[in-house]
Amino acid sequence: EHPSDYMETNYWAVLRLLKILENHRYSGDFLQFGSTDMFGTEIVSANQGQLFPWSPYGESKAEAFKAVRSFRVNQGMKFSNIILTNHDSNFRPDHYVIKFIANQFVNMISEDNTNLTLQDPSIIRDWASAEDLMSGVLNYIELGHVGDFSFATGCSLSLRDLIFEVADGFKLEVSLEVQGSPNTRFRQAKRILVDTSDTER
Repeated sequence: EHPSDYMETNYWAVLRLLKILENHRYSGDFLQFGSTDMFGTEIVSANQGQLFPWSPYGESKAEAFKAVRSFRVNQGMKFSNIILTNHDSNFRPDHYVIKFIANQFVNMISEDNTNLTLQDPSIIRDWASAEDLMSGVLNYIELGHVGDFSFATGCSLSLRDLIFEVADGFKLEVSLEVQGSPNTRFRQAKRILVDTSDTER
């Protein structure tokens, strides 16, 4: 609704903070968390040459990404960009897609039904846990790495495949119904894969 809010929160606020750290001759680490929305391509890599953001949110994150990289390269600051694959935690609102699906599984078990509805089960992502990703990020920083890095599980699944894998694990029968719903924000790209080769090295 208000694209300028994204730019203020995700870019201008970050830029002001970077300048404050530079003025105080800060010598520690600074992590800026980017988004796959910045890239506009199917394969996402933190060391991708150009950014083609496909949303106001992605544009704001792209500007912050470039600012962090500039301060690191030109001022020698220990500033890193971290790109995380799609991730969820218990703190996510119920309308976010993984929480939305999980709540439907809970209802299926408690109400003994098999129906699960979703807007677009063909969406493909590298789905991850926020806790697992942050554990990897902290380990990387503790090893003294500075730069632009991507973190993901290395396993990409469609929502349909993810649903049936979970159902199989719980020995549940699922009848998946595709219908219009506000449960997902993935309107721009059907498939996003995260390249973590630089991080792995």
